[in-house]
Amino acid sequence: MGDKFLVGYRWVASGGAKICEQCAAMNDRSFYLNPKPGQLRYPDDIPRMPPLHPNCRCTLEPITDYSQVVAESAKDGPPPNWHNPYLHEEDRHYLGGYWKNDGRSIEDGPANWNYCGKNWTAGRNPNNMLPGEEYTLRIEPANDLDCHCKEHDDCYERAARSADPAAARKRCDEILVENARRLPEDPRSWNNPPDNIEDGYYLRKGAIVWFSISK
Repeated sequence: MGDKFLVGYRWVASGGAKICEQCAAMNDRSFYLNPKPGQLRYPDDIPRMPPLHPNCRCTLEPITDYSQVVAESAKDGPPPNWHNPYLHEEDRHYLGGYWKNDGRSIEDGPANWNYCGKNWTAGRNPNNMLPGEEYTLRIEPANDLDCHCKEHDDCYERAARSADPAAARKRCDEILVENARRLPEDPRSWNNPPDNIEDGYYLRKGAIVWFSISK
């Protein structure tokens, strides 16, 4: 993807429960190349680059503006007649998405596009991939809500490496709800609307409800 859509860096610490105070204080802090009011600037606001101490495993993770990625890819439109074989099962399509696809269970709920749905990321069920199997070629978010779903997936990955994964995942859920609520109720008014307007309507509402009550 290169640096074209790079907007900053996020501090990522590892170590789980054994994380030191220095690393914990910096974990998940974001620094932007062109910060908005209230945001930290890269590199001016970083007191010291990692590593902070011997055996420190902290890293700076690039932050990508996926809204610009989506806008750029949308210029040419989707590939003609393209259907993800791991997603589309027409007899199981309702409430905004596809159910029990690619080995997912009924409890996983609906999945759609490339990132929206439990156990659904980059167009696949990550728990059902064979060794060496590649993700589907359409790995970029398909629309505005899908973009926020990808950000949620990325946030969960960082949460697993944090000092308090449960609290970090809860904050990830809160951010997804905030982003979904900011989208217009009518998906036709999104900057990058979904290919199926009805799916966008139901999945946006579902994400707000589900992640508002999830623990």
